Amino acid sequence: MHLDRRTRRARGLDDAALREKMRGVLAVNMGALAASVIGLMMVVVGIVLAP
Repeated sequence: MHLDRRTRRARGLDDAALREKMRGVLAVNMGALAASVIGLMMVVVGIVLAP
């Protein structure tokens, strides 16, 4: 997500606050990606093990 200076200023976020907010968003995003990968692996194993 790219925010230009005007958008950052309008939202009241300086660079450090924006980085901290994005760090939290990134952690949630990576957790969701891991859950998706595990779910996909379960589907593939289920297909392989199906009689």
